[in-house]
Amino acid sequence: RRRRGGREVNVAVSIKDLAELAGVSVSTVTRALADKPDVGKQTRKRILELAEKHNYQPNILARGLVTSRSFTVGVIVPDLTNPFFPELIKGVESTLWNAGYSVILADTDWRPEKERQIVAQFIARMVDGLIIAPIETKRYHTWIDQIRAAGVPVVSLTRLEHHDADTVIASDRFGARTAVEHLIRAGRTRVLYVGNDAAGWANGEREAGLREAFAEAGLSLSAACIERAPEGSIEAARKCVLQASQRGCDFNAVVAFDDLMALGVRAGLAELRKRIPDDVALIGFDNIELSALPDIDLTTVDIPKAELGRVSAQLVLERITERVEQDNETTFQGPYKEIVLNTRLVVRGSTSEVGAGADSDRIWSSERTPAHRAPEEIGTKSTD
Repeated sequence: RRRRGGREVNVAVSIKDLAELAGVSVSTVTRALADKPDVGKQTRKRILELAEKHNYQPNILARGLVTSRSFTVGVIVPDLTNPFFPELIKGVESTLWNAGYSVILADTDWRPEKERQIVAQFIARMVDGLIIAPIETKRYHTWIDQIRAAGVPVVSLTRLEHHDADTVIASDRFGARTAVEHLIRAGRTRVLYVGNDAAGWANGEREAGLREAFAEAGLSLSAACIERAPEGSIEAARKCVLQASQRGCDFNAVVAFDDLMALGVRAGLAELRKRIPDDVALIGFDNIELSALPDIDLTTVDIPKAELGRVSAQLVLERITERVEQDNETTFQGPYKEIVLNTRLVVRGSTSEVGAGADSDRIWSSERTPAHRAPEEIGTKSTD
């Protein structure tokens, strides 16, 4: 505390103040706080005790100018209102916080131009890394070039068709296969798939998983029973169900791209006066909290959202460390990593036959016998 204008005020203690109190140079204090080995034990102890006593707080901006690091990571998602993302973001934030990093969060609203601008702003803010759930995964992204030029490590939460990048994903295809296998075992072979074109690669993987499960059972997924919404909203899913019915799709089960769209499917089925699960079984994807509510009771493919966040944060930290050790070299040559986390089917009332309550809340893993094995949980992809 110091006196200013006749009163005492709290004043932040600087490194220079600590140096004067300890009777050493500013560079010695800096090295001691950074735990450098060229500072004597007693000197280091005295400096740390003074720092604690005077509640020294490092100036992040000043440290960033010296180290070329901001100790922040940008996280970019397409829709913060989607219940899928909070748990994932929490996994990211807690992992980065424990490593001494803060998170800057942004929402692209499914708008490519906003996505590009956010990436540019994050680079200008000198973020040390980026974790992004990209939109339009089938197009070439100029923001990837911006990131590479700036030397900022990036982890994608989906595969990008035209770019090599570090990627952390869930086993979408195998999760979808598990869902359809469950329906086939229950005799529900007339399946309507309500997809989401905006989700790009993930939607394609889930649709492919449905087709594989049908092929293995000697069946086929009717082309008339595939509806792809332009976006993953509840209303779009409701319209898909009505359109499929009007087109003559005779379905006794629906697999929705995600749990939110499954809510739209429920609304559409209600308009068609079809009961769940008596007339139509229903499966979603993601296992958001709403899906377990008694009035929803939705069978769903569980994606380990928090684990996706933790693993993506660990991977971006690994890349940041590598860059620091290489004196902030701006060109990463690979190989890039792809980490695939397993999914599992959580069976609830929306696919259980009347009177078959014992099947409720049962969990089916997406792991396979050797002939139908899920991908390795952790793999690498070379840029060569």
